[in-house]
Formats: sequence, C-alpha cells, structure tokens
Amino acid sequence: MSANTAFRACEATGHETSHATLEISHINPGPNPASDANAAALSIDLLAGKAGGTAAQGIFLKSTTGGTSEDIMHYVDPTGVTIFALLPDGSLLLRPLDARPTGTRAGSSFATSEEPLVSSMLRARSRR
Repeated sequence: MSANTAFRACEATGHETSHATLEISHINPGPNPASDANAAALSIDLLAGKAGGTAAQGIFLKSTTGGTSEDIMHYVDPTGVTIFALLPDGSLLLRPLDARPTGTRAGSSFATSEEPLVSSMLRARSRR
C-alpha cells in the first residue's frame, strides 16, 4: 500500500513490439471449469476511505504522445471471433447476434445493408 497521494503507487514502462508491457494471467485452480466462478483476472475497487465517497475513475486511458491507430480494447472469444472492439476513433464494433439473448430486450438481429460490412470487419479483426 502506498501512502503517496501525489503520484502512482505502481508504474510499469516497456518498449515491447509484440507483447504487453504488463500481463495479468488467471489460471483456474480446478478441479472443474466453474471452480473459479467468483475470480477475476483484474479487480478494481474504488474505496471511499475517510471521505465517505469517491469520484475516482475506474479506468482512465490516454495517450500523451499522439494516440494509437489500432484498437483501444479488443475482446476475442476462445475461437478467435471478435466479440467487441473499441476503435481508436471511439466507435464500438460489436459482433452481430443471431438472436436476442434470452430474457433481454437487447441484441435484436437486424438485416441491414451494413450487416455484411460489420461481419467482414469482425472476421478481419479476429484474424489478428
């Protein structure tokens, strides 16, 4: 625990060309696939402390030297299909759903002229 209120408690800086500067891996301790159902690879807890509340941001991402031309965040399923990607211009690329998720009003399938474009973009991004 850091008592420094003016700067970071921890910092990692790297110069990698094909790997992450920081990688967090979670391994299921078993014995079955659901043994770690309450675990997380990363947990962020915004505590109120003595102030009784907080205005801290959970995740803050910026580039002080010009940004990136690649995805900000990219989630890929185990088969390599992109579920979603946050693009550098701030737009969100979502995987088209075949059907509405059970018990929700979200995720309706729409047959539009853009659907083939979105699907091809997702396939191209999934191959990275």
